[in-house]
Amino acid sequence: MSHGRYEDAAKGRCRSCGFLSKHGRDTVNFPSPRFYEVEHSERVYGRFTRHVVSYGMVADTEPMCFMGKINLMAILQNEGDAKLLEAITADRKCEAWYPYMPGLSPKEHYEQLIMQRLEADRRSYEQRTEESRRRYEKEMTDAAEADRRRFDAANESRNRALIVASIIIGGIIGIAQIIAAFILNRESFTDQIMRRLVGH
Repeated sequence: MSHGRYEDAAKGRCRSCGFLSKHGRDTVNFPSPRFYEVEHSERVYGRFTRHVVSYGMVADTEPMCFMGKINLMAILQNEGDAKLLEAITADRKCEAWYPYMPGLSPKEHYEQLIMQRLEADRRSYEQRTEESRRRYEKEMTDAAEADRRRFDAANESRNRALIVASIIIGGIIGIAQIIAAFILNRESFTDQIMRRLVGH
């Protein structure tokens, strides 16, 4: 089994979880934090009662879930070692499960989990921002295209109106010219009489 990697079948079990810990029961002369790593062999054989803090310093410990999802010490006290091993091996489908990575304390596992969640939140935020930007740009493009179409339609309508007006005005002017020519070239009644009298 490679570092920090577990098959799907191992997920949700205390034995493969980074939050399975040995909690220091002594509070005097021991550094904080007092949540210690449970190494692979300790997970297999259920050794939770001692932890070597440093050379010559050994802490009395008890099994504990760093996330507080199960009371392992109560199981050990009330039902014994065998039931404790059963409990940490059982598939609890725990939603707080996080893969155990050798060399990291439960606190360090938790810090990694928080960093991963923050990174996931950042990526999600960037993705939502990018989707919003694209949606906004598309809406702006669609709005600009609609404005262009309205402008083109208005121009076309105005041009048609100008053409019709030009035809009408041209027709009116033409008729006026014909009438004017007819009036100007036509002799008045007095001119006709005078022409007949003088014989021209």
